[in-house]
Amino acid sequence: MGIRRRLLYLGLCLVLLPGGASGRVERAGQDTVGVVILHVNDTHGRLLPFDTPEQKEVGGFARLATLVREIRRENEGRTLLLHAGDIFSRGGALTVSSGGEADFRAMDRVGFDALTPGNGDFYWGLENLMQQASLARFPLTHANVVYRKTGGSLFSPYVILEAAGVRVAALGLGWIDENHPASRPLALQDAVAAARRYAPILREKADLVLALTHVGIRADSVLAMAVPQIDVIVGGHSHTRLDAPVRIPKAGGEGEVIIVQAGDYGQFLGRLDVRLRRTGSGFRVVGAEGRLIPVNGRIPDDPEVAALLKSYEGRLEEVLCVSETALANPPSGDSPLGRLVTGALRAETGTEVVLLDRGAVRGDLKPGRVTVADVYRVHPWRNRVLRLSLTGAQIRRVLEERDVLTAGCRFRRDGKAVEGLEVSGAPVDTARSYAVAAGEFLVGYSSLRDLPFDETGRRVDAVLCHYLRRLSVIRE
Repeated sequence: MGIRRRLLYLGLCLVLLPGGASGRVERAGQDTVGVVILHVNDTHGRLLPFDTPEQKEVGGFARLATLVREIRRENEGRTLLLHAGDIFSRGGALTVSSGGEADFRAMDRVGFDALTPGNGDFYWGLENLMQQASLARFPLTHANVVYRKTGGSLFSPYVILEAAGVRVAALGLGWIDENHPASRPLALQDAVAAARRYAPILREKADLVLALTHVGIRADSVLAMAVPQIDVIVGGHSHTRLDAPVRIPKAGGEGEVIIVQAGDYGQFLGRLDVRLRRTGSGFRVVGAEGRLIPVNGRIPDDPEVAALLKSYEGRLEEVLCVSETALANPPSGDSPLGRLVTGALRAETGTEVVLLDRGAVRGDLKPGRVTVADVYRVHPWRNRVLRLSLTGAQIRRVLEERDVLTAGCRFRRDGKAVEGLEVSGAPVDTARSYAVAAGEFLVGYSSLRDLPFDETGRRVDAVLCHYLRRLSVIRE
């Protein structure tokens, strides 16, 4: 049966496992062994509890640590904790301000055993990811994102873990946006092809073959049907809340692949109890049950993790300046807050023009004290500031193709057409080259994508913090 037909079959007859597994893993005699796999995905910098429309104060890594510790105490030597990627992007102020250092330090305290980086973990640059990974006491694994020039691996394609005497192979598979400037040194290989390359090897090395993926639930389903050597897929990327695992029959009809995913933002801890039977050469999976455990206010904070996060919170309380006025940031038209940010970039880089994608500035700014936390609320991305030499014609083209925030130029819009364009108060010279500072996201997703640029070595958030310290008072 082809992949397309099998996907149709999957849609008609997915079978969900019972969702009531809880408590200790049963030790049903010498021939059966139980392994507990705990998992989260797409935490996106939600290190602290937060509110949802349905419930207040959910999530939080200090609570997660308490929950994991209790499960490990009940199942000593039988528990693995995995993260299926996307730690950084869309993160809170603790994550963005520290470049993810706070997350990796917290993950160490919680006791993670392996991580597959998600696409969002590459957006702040490969150098940053490698720097934070160097802090971790757990391995990172990724098989299908490689260096573009050499084809070499960024991290080990797989890791071999051990629980209750069972050898567990975790194969890392993921996805990146190749258009993003941070992806320029990287290449994305097909996840199924990578799994087919490694899974037979892992079948010989391990008793349980697990794919730790950041490709989304649909791609996980394709992977399950295409690579029968895989026993379990712990997934992420699609933010899918699977209250019970999904079971997909393996090609050839022998056994099934179990897929789990735990929603997002650390609201749940996924738990999968796998039963294995001893064979002459190792173990074979004979059953599995799973569920999602809510992470909420009923779970007390782990004191060590709470103290760690509090130390990072203290850095965000620094007052940079005082704003005498409210700075709005409407979705279109003039943005006073956008003008503040682009004006800071122009002053700090010494360029003639600044071009910044509108999504680089979020929310608004209220009157009163402006803290470091406010900067990371206004710009939660850590975008690099790039320097380009653009002709007046190229500047006009960018303004016509996208709604951008600017400094150093004035113009009128007539539909998509740009009229009366001025740079530094003078009519634009379409043939002349101007010194331009631009955010990396705009460079990656506009007509600037294929043009050469120079690194300024600075980020939007860092520039804004430095500028506001010197400004002291914001006046409209």
